[in-house]
Amino acid sequence: MFDSYILGRKHISSNPIKEMRRIKAKQVDYLYDLSADREDDTLLNGKKFVRTPRIFDMKKKDEVHTKIQVETVDINDRFVVGDYLTYQGCEWICVHQYIFHDLYCHGEFQKCNTEIFWLNRSGKLCSQWCVDINSTQYNSGEFSDNTMRLGSSQHQLKMQCNHETVKIRSPKRFLIDKDIEEPTCYKVTQNDTSSANYGKGLCLVTIYESGRNTDKDKLITLEDGRKVWVADYFEANSNTPDDDKKDILSEIKYRYKKSFLGRKSIFNAVFKDEAGNILQDVKPKWEIVSDFNDALYIEETGSEIHILVSDQKLEGEQFTLKLISDDGTSSTASIVITIESLT
Repeated sequence: MFDSYILGRKHISSNPIKEMRRIKAKQVDYLYDLSADREDDTLLNGKKFVRTPRIFDMKKKDEVHTKIQVETVDINDRFVVGDYLTYQGCEWICVHQYIFHDLYCHGEFQKCNTEIFWLNRSGKLCSQWCVDINSTQYNSGEFSDNTMRLGSSQHQLKMQCNHETVKIRSPKRFLIDKDIEEPTCYKVTQNDTSSANYGKGLCLVTIYESGRNTDKDKLITLEDGRKVWVADYFEANSNTPDDDKKDILSEIKYRYKKSFLGRKSIFNAVFKDEAGNILQDVKPKWEIVSDFNDALYIEETGSEIHILVSDQKLEGEQFTLKLISDDGTSSTASIVITIESLT
């Protein structure tokens, strides 16, 4: 019987494993074309599939969250953890994925229920779809160090890990609420970027209910007409169109365009007239633009500003320092400062 098997293989691949996979690939491809659960109106990260995916086994993950299984066979349609699927008018995020013997890609996607908005340190408006999980303990508040804070709620936001979301950290705030008149504000306590470090990865951001800042929080209108709240709003570019016409020019003097951890950095304001003469009687007005202003120790003395950073977690981060005259008659100067360690 074995001799017959060997004889029958003389005209096909000499590697039986390779041949079995070739046959299996044909079977998978044939059955994939016959699948009734292929979905045409779907996008992967905003782009069309080469061959529409199979979507099946839709189930409730819990009382408010839904999950689906997704399969693709074309190598150009493969997805990874953190990718987004547009399906049935909603966004779904991949939380599990595997490739079976290089034959097909299989994954689990969860339905996103919240889109968050914030400004990065440069003032760019960012947004991200996420799975919002209410993790308030005991449905009555949050227990921490044996102390219960009544009236507070805690959530976890599950989202794609990318160059913007990986930088989300305390004390970043988000306004998340369907009540656009009196939205609830939440403050970040943790951003876990390592627990789901597969593919693009996931950010698991823990937030808790916090107070609003009516002076800094702003309701804006997006290009599609939607109105959304953005916490700690500021203009991306504070330079005015008339800067070139102003008679007083501002300049920031420094030894290092860096702030070393644990050491005070000094920056000096200089104002000049059109002839380049230094003006001594102009009072400076400083502004620091960052996501972590609360972690900076600032002291203003005359024309100088002293900045001290002690939090080692901020190493490698950057913030913008802006200067203008206190009466607003000068041009605006700005520099980007990097936080570094002395060791």
